[in-house]
Amino acid sequence: MSEIRGAGYRHATFTESETPAKVSSTRGTVWILFAAAVCTLLTFVSLGASGYFLHQRDIAADREVQRAAYIQFAEQAITGVTNLDFDTAPDDFARVLAMASGVFAADLAKGKDDFSQLVQKAQVKAKGEVIEAALESSDDHSAQALVLVKQTLSNVGAEGPQVLLSRFRVTVARADDGKLSVTGMERMQ
Repeated sequence: MSEIRGAGYRHATFTESETPAKVSSTRGTVWILFAAAVCTLLTFVSLGASGYFLHQRDIAADREVQRAAYIQFAEQAITGVTNLDFDTAPDDFARVLAMASGVFAADLAKGKDDFSQLVQKAQVKAKGEVIEAALESSDDHSAQALVLVKQTLSNVGAEGPQVLLSRFRVTVARADDGKLSVTGMERMQ
């Protein structure tokens, strides 16, 4: 047993195994272990947060790809509807009908022959060009796109080509297999 007297110590008695150097080295080891545990925990939290943010970035990228696909399909559908030629009217309507589904497809199919005959009789030529398109709303299964189209029309009753600017709302649906189709289309005023 040792006795220490002097500056800072008031009569303290230690056994040989409990000298102040050993006590302070034990405390230092505890603090090092505590700091290592905190650093390890922070590393795992950082890795988890990084993984989460990377996952969110991937989800956002997938949504952006999906939105671009909806817009592209709506533009393609409007281009099909606004580009007609009396020489190829049945084929033009067949292309549009192939892109449609549901009630919209049924309505198109009902009026296809009458409209095709009208286009042929009036010798209609229409060339449509998409000026701008954007999504109004979208989710994993459907979207509504707004499409601005410049269409140049000519027919036997007109004195030259007419240029029209039209806005359309196109509803696009995604089937379970990922295939897109138009389920609605309306000209907006």
